[in-house]
Amino acid sequence: MRPDPVFEAIRRHRLAHYAFLAARHVSDEATSGEMTAPDPSLHVLDLERAAVAAAWDMLAAPPASPGGLSALVDYAGEFVEKGYDWPTHWETRFYSVVMDAALSWQSRPED
Repeated sequence: MRPDPVFEAIRRHRLAHYAFLAARHVSDEATSGEMTAPDPSLHVLDLERAAVAAAWDMLAAPPASPGGLSALVDYAGEFVEKGYDWPTHWETRFYSVVMDAALSWQSRPED
């Protein structure tokens, strides 16, 4: 059995998000005068776009297992609990993906 692709999508989002946060921190330090470095703001924007794309990619391949669904729901909740925001309208698609996955497993005959 192939691993649920949602686990890899979560991993990619986590990495993209933390790369964005790290770059934003460096950019904030540079603009506050604490560092002398080239303006990294364009790099920060690229990383932010990558994190947003990774967030949408998590929903593009819906969970293929109950464990994947649980991981996606847990990760989405933890992300918000940490004070981060999902992209605009992401939650609407998230709820749709969760419900579609849950309903598809509910309608499957038991083995």
